[in-house]
Amino acid sequence: MIVGHSDAGQLANIFDNCYPIVTCPLVPQAASPCSAGGRAFNGRRGELSSKVITQILKESGMMKVLRTTLLAILITVFTGSCSVISQQIRTESIPPIDFKILLQESDNYLGDTVILGGYILETKNLTDQSIIRVLQAPLGFGEEPESRDYSEGRFIILQKGFLDPEVYSKDRQITVAGTVVGSVVEKINDFPQPYLKIQSREIYLWPEDQQYYSDPYYDPWFYPYPYYRYRHYPYYW
Repeated sequence: MIVGHSDAGQLANIFDNCYPIVTCPLVPQAASPCSAGGRAFNGRRGELSSKVITQILKESGMMKVLRTTLLAILITVFTGSCSVISQQIRTESIPPIDFKILLQESDNYLGDTVILGGYILETKNLTDQSIIRVLQAPLGFGEEPESRDYSEGRFIILQKGFLDPEVYSKDRQITVAGTVVGSVVEKINDFPQPYLKIQSREIYLWPEDQQYYSDPYYDPWFYPYPYYRYRHYPYYW
């Protein structure tokens, strides 16, 4: 907020009315220093108050800008540190875009790096590369795929080398950064379904959900706490 001198003067008058600095209740009006030289004194006091208030408001505005800047930096660092995709590739990728638009206008994004995620439908291996078909899902915190109920389509990941289908198995969550290479239409039960095709640059396979193990000899009177463990730990390709 920018405050001019006139605005500061008005604030100074309000300040003076609410918090008078000098009062002369016991001195006669004729001999009172607030009468003869009162105008000059009040004018000087208003000028000083105006400068003080202006300085305070300026400093407070600078503090607001500083706090906003620091907050933006902290948010950027925090979200970047929680991302499963490296900072370098994140910098080279385009801003998030609606997947339907990306799918329908894939020719406009050829060669661009995008970050997508979803649930694995199928993993196949060819002679020199692996193909992963994915049900797209919007990305949430840390770029983890959210519910598949919000899917807007499907995409294909092309990855050089071998990816074990037993590891990259159906329904596993996956996040990938890759370059758009086009689109293709495949049939699902005789129904044509478009797929976006991307060449992988970086893949993150999310750990499987926590598994609960029950004990057939479980006795709540002696061991009331069930235990959990992860079957797999997160890792990068």
